[in-house]
Amino acid sequence: MAQNELRKSLLVEATQAIDKLLAEKPADDEVTFNELENLVGNLGQQIEQATLSQLVQVAEEPQGGIQCPDCGQIAQNKGLKKRQIVSRRGTVEVERRYYHCGHCQHGFFPPR
Repeated sequence: MAQNELRKSLLVEATQAIDKLLAEKPADDEVTFNELENLVGNLGQQIEQATLSQLVQVAEEPQGGIQCPDCGQIAQNKGLKKRQIVSRRGTVEVERRYYHCGHCQHGFFPPR
């Protein structure tokens, strides 16, 4: 994904998270500091996870294909598949290319 496209996509994600925070925020005279802190913490977590998910996406297959990490043969691209990754910041869902080696039958997501 080009830098400009990534920027636009991240801004959309951030705007959606901010809109959600504003919709959930109680009226000023009814909200406690702890509630505000939790709302802002959730906002930060949503933006972090969305940003990490966007940055991990693999846009294009490398020219020449991907070698199987087990046997070294060129593996077949099986398309995009969703995967949940548990990070230090929480669980992030990413969509990445998945490969299968016809030679040794190993299936894998390439490292990033």
